Amino acid sequence: MTKRKHLKRLVRTRAATTGESYAIALRRIRQQRPEDHMPATPAATDKPIASCSFCHKPNTEVRNLVAGPGVYICNECVELSAAIVAEVASLPPAESARLRAQYAGRSAEEILGMLPGVARSAARIEAELAHWVSRLRELGIGWPQIAGALGTSADAAQQRFGAAPPG
Repeated sequence: MTKRKHLKRLVRTRAATTGESYAIALRRIRQQRPEDHMPATPAATDKPIASCSFCHKPNTEVRNLVAGPGVYICNECVELSAAIVAEVASLPPAESARLRAQYAGRSAEEILGMLPGVARSAARIEAELAHWVSRLRELGIGWPQIAGALGTSADAAQQRFGAAPPG
């Protein structure tokens, strides 16, 4: 196995076991093993790559950022979520039912207050989706294949994401 393949395997293993992103796992391994260090520009390591979909902190301000399909969550939000889940799990069934009813029975004002945040999240996800579709087009992937992955027609995908030819 070449040195580069060995490094990639180490990074993938670390990312899988720690939950770190590939980039962070690579950075940590390079810090531990200076002989494998490949020079990077200062801007590349300091520039935020993504931000948490919940608290909006960039990857440069959190320890770990886990990527999902178009969304990211930082270690701080994971810890907060785990605490909330643990707290709710310990509630008596009557209290849990009351909280569910309260969530479902929100007033028009509460729902209107939530809409701007939901719209911002939807816009971020749409931009992420457009980025990946654009990347697929650059790689020469046609509209029918993209549409199949999206579960829509080629015409609808092309209309939604633009008909510009790849390249």
